[in-house]
Amino acid sequence: MQRMTAAPDELALLRGRAYGPNADIHDDPRALARLRHLEDEERRAASHADAPVEVSDEEEDGTGPNAPTAAAPAAADVAADTTAPRRPPRRIPRAWLIVWAASVLVVAVSVGALVFSLASIRPVSEVTGATQVATLDQPLDTTGLDWFPEWFGPQSEVVSYEYLGLVVMRLPAGMYASEVECINVAIISRFTNNGSSVGYDGPTYYGCGAGPFPPTAPMVVDERAPDELRARFPDGTALSFVFDGERVGVFMGEPTPTPTPTPAPA
Repeated sequence: MQRMTAAPDELALLRGRAYGPNADIHDDPRALARLRHLEDEERRAASHADAPVEVSDEEEDGTGPNAPTAAAPAAADVAADTTAPRRPPRRIPRAWLIVWAASVLVVAVSVGALVFSLASIRPVSEVTGATQVATLDQPLDTTGLDWFPEWFGPQSEVVSYEYLGLVVMRLPAGMYASEVECINVAIISRFTNNGSSVGYDGPTYYGCGAGPFPPTAPMVVDERAPDELRARFPDGTALSFVFDGERVGVFMGEPTPTPTPTPAPA
């Protein structure tokens, strides 16, 4: 008598979990053991069907009661259909897993280093407390300033502005620095022209731009400054001249209070 196997539905379900596109049976040891058990039973049933069976003369002639009909399929054929080899799920090579894990580690370390470096930067505030006190947008009238064309040349592209005895000169790119604009601040009364040469005897304040940063020339008012400037701002006042591409802004730093001296004990 042929041994009965498990329900086809259960076996088909387990095979789908083992050999299908979404195979997950490797995470379920009990289901995997059950699949192996059912497949072993199926193979034993197929082997039993293939074993030689003694038949009588009537059965050999096809007239006996146990003779197979012409339309009935052989048990071995049925077993062969149900035991067709299935391709097992492809395993990822160990070397690929190692490379993948290493790449994830490298990315994690890089991101961590970037975050740490950004977090370790000490912030510097750009707020200076400066107040704009003037806007220079009217070019200086150089009539009577015989030193100007001699200093920069008759065809000079320099644009100058006057502010309380100072001359603020916007210098074209390439004149003092390659491919960037600069500004220069000097004292008008310190230029001299003796007919053969032009000279300057005084402090100068200079600055150039870079990318989005505008040309900026800072200075501190002191005893060398013009009288007009010292009449407006006390000594020690910080000023900054900033060229925005069209005009020059003059900024004054927030005054720093001078501490009151403590009298010495008698």
